[in-house]
Amino acid sequence: MEKKEKIILLVEDSEDIRNLFLLYLEEAGYTVVTACHGKEALDKARVQKPNIVVSDILMPIMDGFSLCRHWKKDPEFQKIPFIFYTATYTDSKDRELALNLGADHFILKPSNPALMVEKINYVLEMYEAGKLKVGRPKMEYPDLVEQYNSALVRKLEDKMAEVEQSYLFCKSILNQMQEALFVLDQEGRLEWANQRFMKVFLSQESTILLGQKLEFLVPNLVQIKPFQKVLQDFFRGKQGEEVSQNFEISLDLPKKGFFKVKTFSLKPPRRNDPLLAVIIEDVTEKKLLEKQFFQAQKMESLGRMAGAMVHDINNLLTAIIGNLEILRSILPEENEGQEEIEAIERTCQKASSLSRKLLLLSKKRDEEHPKPMDLNLTIRNLAPILQSISGKSVDFKLHLQPNLPWIYGIPEHIEQILLNLFQNAKEAMPQGGTIEIRTKKAQIPTFLTHLNKENKYREYVVLSVEDGGIGIPAEEMDKIFDPFFSTKKNNTGLGLSST
Repeated sequence: MEKKEKIILLVEDSEDIRNLFLLYLEEAGYTVVTACHGKEALDKARVQKPNIVVSDILMPIMDGFSLCRHWKKDPEFQKIPFIFYTATYTDSKDRELALNLGADHFILKPSNPALMVEKINYVLEMYEAGKLKVGRPKMEYPDLVEQYNSALVRKLEDKMAEVEQSYLFCKSILNQMQEALFVLDQEGRLEWANQRFMKVFLSQESTILLGQKLEFLVPNLVQIKPFQKVLQDFFRGKQGEEVSQNFEISLDLPKKGFFKVKTFSLKPPRRNDPLLAVIIEDVTEKKLLEKQFFQAQKMESLGRMAGAMVHDINNLLTAIIGNLEILRSILPEENEGQEEIEAIERTCQKASSLSRKLLLLSKKRDEEHPKPMDLNLTIRNLAPILQSISGKSVDFKLHLQPNLPWIYGIPEHIEQILLNLFQNAKEAMPQGGTIEIRTKKAQIPTFLTHLNKENKYREYVVLSVEDGGIGIPAEEMDKIFDPFFSTKKNNTGLGLSST
């Protein structure tokens, strides 16, 4: 005798779950008819009557509770077993409502699909053996409606709490970002912004600012040309790649900083108009590090070149000075040529001094061995030499903070730095003046703080040489550590690069 086909009506709005259960049920030998919501399930049941219904509860258009109520009211379907399975309606009151509506079984998700097949088999076997009395509504319709409405209110409150929790979770993540993030509507109004944007660009955190136009809140940002173009394209209705841009800008906040800007459009669900998202990353420190790195590379290249040249230059100078000594011994002392020999010798000594400075550039850092040293003591030991250099027109003063922490350094290099700076300070005051050398402890942030006020500070020792000279023009400050750069005429020294 041919086995009778068993049809299951599976009602589930999630395609993934629907396909998973479909696989297990078909493997168990069932013919499965699927529906995405209650209304579709009723329509398909009238075309192909099932032997059993397995339905989710939370679904669009018509939920599982409404489907069960319609199912049990329809004489054609009311004797067909009805099973609920749900991950949302898990309260005991929800189970009570399901059974009051006439459901025959109540399964909680996530349930093992194989276990669910076993329960379906059990319900059908009990039904076919006459041991299961198919459920009928156990309450009058008005009471069921009241119970149903209470269940909906509970689920609505639960969903609102879940949405609120998800919102707060996402908001906390966005507020932890080191980048500034904000979102604009198509009128250029601030739709949302994270804390970093509020602190950096608006200097305050207030929801009152939401809804205000960006051009009034951060005018210097809106005036930057690349950002202007993005806004213009967005306001004209362009989306996608047309407003997805990456560019770098500089802003004064209040110190000058460099920022990387990324823009892209958003299309939120249930909203017709798109939004523009903007992420601004502070790259000021990165730029400074890159600049220092390139300067170090330049100095390293110059050092290698200097190291190769100094040896040959010294050999030439040694030969010239040696020949001068021979020439001096040949000529009588009263000969006018003796003065010329001395002049040439002085020039060679200057050239020799310059070659020694070049040699400093050729030394690799890993060959230097800093050691603990007392900075104040090093300065006091050098003070007599500095005093002799200062002359009568320069007043030399020391301001050394007592109990200064020791530093790691090379005393000879510190002395060379002080000599160079002191000589530069003296030459910057042709009419005379005061040179002051100071040492002090200072708390300095480990990173730039104009964007992050919570960075930790570390203790440093500061050495400064101050003079009342003419100074260096602001436009030339970036060049002061370049080799051979000087604001003085006819200067041939290495400049502050040796410092």
